[in-house]
Amino acid sequence: MSFIHFNPAMNFEEYKFQYVYEFAQIIQTAIESETMFWNYDESLALEAVTHFRKISLLHIYIYSQLLNYYHHYYRKNGDICDISDYNKWIEIGLTYGISFKTDFSQYANNESDDNPFFHWYQDNEEVFECLFDFITDEVFFCLFSNHQLLVKFNKIVSLLIKNKEMRNWQISEQFLEKNGTIKRVRIPKWAKDAVFHRDHGKCVFCGKDLTNVYTHANKVNFDHIIPLNKFGANDPCNLQTTCEHCNKSKNDRVDNPSYKYEPWW
Repeated sequence: MSFIHFNPAMNFEEYKFQYVYEFAQIIQTAIESETMFWNYDESLALEAVTHFRKISLLHIYIYSQLLNYYHHYYRKNGDICDISDYNKWIEIGLTYGISFKTDFSQYANNESDDNPFFHWYQDNEEVFECLFDFITDEVFFCLFSNHQLLVKFNKIVSLLIKNKEMRNWQISEQFLEKNGTIKRVRIPKWAKDAVFHRDHGKCVFCGKDLTNVYTHANKVNFDHIIPLNKFGANDPCNLQTTCEHCNKSKNDRVDNPSYKYEPWW
């Protein structure tokens, strides 16, 4: 699996949000169920674990889980899918300017085929890879601001880092501390800017303003949600903004941030 569409150099991306919340629900359910990474691009994951990358671990998780989910779902339930399911994908594809290689009718009209929809999906899997590439960015956009979900997601990541038997790839010793945790690296400015913007310039625990607009007394800290010495990753999705007091009092505990959000009006 590889990303085709993602362009980290662009300042703005056009999002369609076609059925995006349905896709986001699939990912949220997977995270809530503590579904581990599987059938994913291992080289991308290794880079994302050790160094801050714009193709984050959450991007990789979303992309692979969508492909895994629909492959499994249609293999198991494709026999009950019909033209309405096909038309839905045609609609989504047209939204993103993507065409499927084959028409479902040639499978549906084959009386000897006991699962025509799954076979249509299989023959168009490369098209779905391209489509889910677009959709991944939009699902990420929706989920990146969900602090509680990021805590749960990063717990999955920490298990992946800690337990070698859960992955087929090895992390080079140059990126590891003696206890097997990931070495700390400098947080790039783009990651700080994104997290600061996502958290509205406030401490995610106590809500103190960290923008320096109203006061210069509160110093901004960029904290790992899952600490590195608890097998956290150097990933932008594992960052949050905190004030200095909350950061120091948190130490190495894995605390859930506040559930309080400022209403729009």
